[in-house]
Amino acid sequence: MKCPNCGKEVSDNSNFCEFCGYDLVKYRKTIERGIANISKSDIETAYGKTEEVVKQARKLATKGGPFSAFFNRIKVLISLLKDYRNKEYREVPWRVIAAAVFAILYFINPFDLIPDFIPGVGYIDDIAVIALIFASIEGEIKKYAKWKGIELE
Repeated sequence: MKCPNCGKEVSDNSNFCEFCGYDLVKYRKTIERGIANISKSDIETAYGKTEEVVKQARKLATKGGPFSAFFNRIKVLISLLKDYRNKEYREVPWRVIAAAVFAILYFINPFDLIPDFIPGVGYIDDIAVIALIFASIEGEIKKYAKWKGIELE
C-alpha cells in the first residue's frame, strides 16, 4: 500500500511508514471506525454517487500506474454494492457492504485526509483507503467476483 502521508510504498503490515514515520496503525483504526459508523441509509447515498465515482476514477485511470488497479477495485466495489442493494447478491456479511460503502463515500469526499484538489498527491489517501479496504475484504470480494464472473487483477 502507499503511505497516505508521503505516497511511498510501504508493507501492508507495517505499523509506521519507514520513510516519513506516519502512524499507519492509527490510520487503519480511523478507517475501521469509519466502517463501523456506516448505516443502511449510507447505502443509498453511496449508490446515488456511483456514476460520479466511476467518472472520477476513470479520469485517474487514464494516468496509468496505481490508478488503473484503483479503477478496477472501485468498479468491483460498486458492482457489489449495486448487486447487494438490488437484492441480487446477499451472500455477504454486513461489514463487507459497510466497507464498500465507506470506500465509495471516502473517495467521493474531496476534503478527506489529503484534499483531492492538491495536485500530484490529492488522491494518495484515496488509493490507500481503497487498497486497505480491498485487502481486508479480499476473501469476500473473491467469492463475489466468482459469482459475478468478474476476473480480478
